[in-house]
Amino acid sequence: PPNPSITLGYLSEVLIENKIEHEVLDMRFGYTLEDLKEKIRKFKPDLIGFSVFTYRHDIPYNYAESIKKDFPKIAILFGGPHSSTIKKQILQESIADFSLIREGEDILVDLCKGKPFDEIKGLIYRDGKEIIQNSDAGFVDVHKLPFPKYSKFELDKYLRKQINIMTSRGCPYSCTYCSIKTTVGKPMRMRTPESVVEEVKYWYDKDYRNIDFTDDNFAFDRQRTLDICKELKKLNLKNLKITICNGIRADKVDREVLTAMKEAGVYEISMGVDGGNNKMMKANKRGETIEQVEEAIKIACELDYTVDLFFIIGMPQETADDVKQSIKLALKYPIN
Repeated sequence: PPNPSITLGYLSEVLIENKIEHEVLDMRFGYTLEDLKEKIRKFKPDLIGFSVFTYRHDIPYNYAESIKKDFPKIAILFGGPHSSTIKKQILQESIADFSLIREGEDILVDLCKGKPFDEIKGLIYRDGKEIIQNSDAGFVDVHKLPFPKYSKFELDKYLRKQINIMTSRGCPYSCTYCSIKTTVGKPMRMRTPESVVEEVKYWYDKDYRNIDFTDDNFAFDRQRTLDICKELKKLNLKNLKITICNGIRADKVDREVLTAMKEAGVYEISMGVDGGNNKMMKANKRGETIEQVEEAIKIACELDYTVDLFFIIGMPQETADDVKQSIKLALKYPIN
C-alpha cells in the first residue's frame, strides 16, 4: 500500500486519547488470515473491527466467519463505506456482531467503554435474532479530533513516504454517482487553517515532504483556502510538495486561489469533469458548467500545475457523441 489509512488512523488516535488498548493490522501488506489469527492469539482482543468496502466485501465477511469459529467469544464490528451504505443488511449478510453508520470515532469509543448498545447512536447490533439499528449519530466535531500520528502502524513499510491529511469532512453537492452523502454526509465540517498547518508542520518535522490533502471538497470555502495557503507560505517549508489528488471543484477556484495554492507548495491537483458537455453536467447533477471547468483547467495549466482530470464513461443519458466530447476535452489541454 502507498500510505496508511487515514480513517483507521483517526480511529486509532481516539482510542489512544481514551486510553483504550488496541493494535492495528494493515492487511494490505499481504498478511494472511493465519497472520491475523496469530495476532489475535497474542493480543487477546475483546473486539475486532474491519473496514469494509463494497468492492471485495466478501473478504472481511469470510475472515469474520473463520475468526468466529476459532474465537467464538470475540465480538466483530464492521465499519467503512459498505456498512454505511447498506446499514442493517450488512449484519443480515455476515456473522458480524456490530456495524456502524458513517463516522466511527465516537461510536467505537462508546462501544469499547461499555455504554449500553441501545444508547449508542449510529450503532447497529444484534438482540437475539433481531437486528437493531439505532438512530443516526449526527456528525463528529472535527475540531475535537486529534489528528492521526499512526503510532500503531508500521509506517516504515509503506510504499511512499507520504502522509494524507483530511482538512474537512463532507460535501453539500448531489452528484449522482458520488457516495459521500451516504458514507460521510453532506454537511461541510472544516478544520481551522491553524490546525491544518499544525498537522503539516508535525509531519514536516518528522522528515515527510510529501503531503496529500484528501478532502472531498478542499477548496469549498474560498477564504479558508486562502488562509491555509497564507499560513503555509509563512512557514517557508523548503521542498514541501502538496498534492490534492482526491479532487477540487472547478467552480470553487480562480486565478487568485490557484496562485496562492501554488505558492504554498501545491504542485498537483485533480478536478472532476465527469462529462464533456453541459448536458452531462446537468444529468450528473454536478452543479457547475463545462465553461467553469475549462476555465479552471486552463488557469491551472498556465500556472504549471500537474493537472489530473476525472471522467466517467457510461453514465445514464450518455451517448457515443457525449463520450467523444469528453475525450476531446481531455486532449485539449496539457494535462497529466
